[in-house]
Parts: sequence; structure tokens; C-alpha cells
Amino acid sequence: FASFALQHEPLLQALSAAAMRMLTEFATQNLANMAWSLAKLLFPDDPLLEAISEEARAKIQEFGGQGLSNIAWAFATVLFHDLPLMESLSAASMPRLCDYCTQQLSNTAWAFSKLLYIDVPLMDSISAASL
Repeated sequence: FASFALQHEPLLQALSAAAMRMLTEFATQNLANMAWSLAKLLFPDDPLLEAISEEARAKIQEFGGQGLSNIAWAFATVLFHDLPLMESLSAASMPRLCDYCTQQLSNTAWAFSKLLYIDVPLMDSISAASL
């Protein structure tokens, strides 16, 4: 539905409720995909985003670069401010930035900028990795 930008409120509410019940079973890619879908649809479901944040922070070391950058992008797209999540994303991303592709680097930098999170060490590391 997100790829088609379909906005069907009852369906989105039902999917959100189902996701909330199953979120602890989600792998990191499922968490990133759920966050991406909410952002793509501009459907800022605060309780679901809070639950995704909590689950993502618990599994932060299991994420790859794409998942980390997608979570950051999604939360920034819906302007959902979550300092603990952003701090976790920063800490998990910095040692891996040399393996990030250009889009992952730019999405991460954009997300932190969009949410007005000033993380100088992360931005310095992104700059160095992009050279």
C-alpha cells in the first residue's frame, strides 16, 4: 500500500493494531519496513512509532546500514522526535559508516538535520566516509 500511496484509514488502523501486537517478533528489516511504510504514507501513528523505536533500540546492533538509515529517514519524514532512538542510531552507525552507500550516508545526514539533532561527531564521520 505504501508504494501506491493508498490512504485507507480503517485498513491502516487495522494494520497498525496488528503490528503493535507482533512488534517484538519483528526482525530488524521488518521494523525498518514498517517505519518506512508509515513515513511513505505520511501516517504518523505515534503509539506505533514509539513501539518501533523501543524495539529498534533493543535490536540496534542487529541492524545493517540500510535499516539504520531507513529508520532515521522514516522518523524524520514524519517529524517524530525521539532523542533516545537518534542517539542509538548515531552510536550504531558511526563505526559502520565506511560501509554505507551514498544514499545511506545522505539519508542519515538528512534525517538528523531535518529533526534538528546536532550530532557533530556523526556529521564529521559522514563527511569523512563520503570522501
